[in-house]
Amino acid sequence: MLLLAILFAIGRPTPPRPVQEIAARQMLGNFVAGRFDEASKDFNETMRATAPPSVLANMKKRMEAEVGAFQHIAAVHKRTEDGFPAVELVLKYDKAPVSMVVVFDRSNRIGAVTMHPVVPEPVNPELEAAARELLANFTARRFAEMSARFDATMQAQLPPGRLAGLYKDVAVAFGAFRAITAVRQETAQQFRVIDMTASFELDTATVRVVFDQAGKIAGLYIRPFDGKSPS
Repeated sequence: MLLLAILFAIGRPTPPRPVQEIAARQMLGNFVAGRFDEASKDFNETMRATAPPSVLANMKKRMEAEVGAFQHIAAVHKRTEDGFPAVELVLKYDKAPVSMVVVFDRSNRIGAVTMHPVVPEPVNPELEAAARELLANFTARRFAEMSARFDATMQAQLPPGRLAGLYKDVAVAFGAFRAITAVRQETAQQFRVIDMTASFELDTATVRVVFDQAGKIAGLYIRPFDGKSPS
């Protein structure tokens, strides 16, 4: 199954953010600024009773005591919690990343908010080696070798000829490859993901390689690095 296709976002307009993501971002902005009445403006009645401004103030104080000051939003994920739509904001704090999950009720009001530090997942050395090898083969234009570990869907959709075209797109957008400067791993459902921060001549990219349960490569992203460390 193809989880992710190769994506080049260079020059493409940013799509509008969904309403729930906007609400979650606004709630976070008010929360970190200490505007707790504003932070709770989209709460439903149950959430207002459970988490009044005083509770939010204590929550902010405890979080900052544990992980330091807030820096920025590192990632946004759509998900569900017990059948309800939710937005996860992965937040960069001084000492550790934090996951904030904002859950919405059927009326699109905020019905729950949870925050907890994220313990970095250890990087599997075999997966890291495979991801590095994939990028090395791609930048050296060894496309047959690159696709050897693809799953069946990836092999069908990204034959060597198409990889050659994608290589040209990357070369124009980023220039010559220089080095991998950071690696991290995360788990997404049944998939394991290796994220590499790659330095190129013209720009820095995030290269995301997705592995299925059999260790086959089921997806790949190459996109501009947003300047925000994921860890």
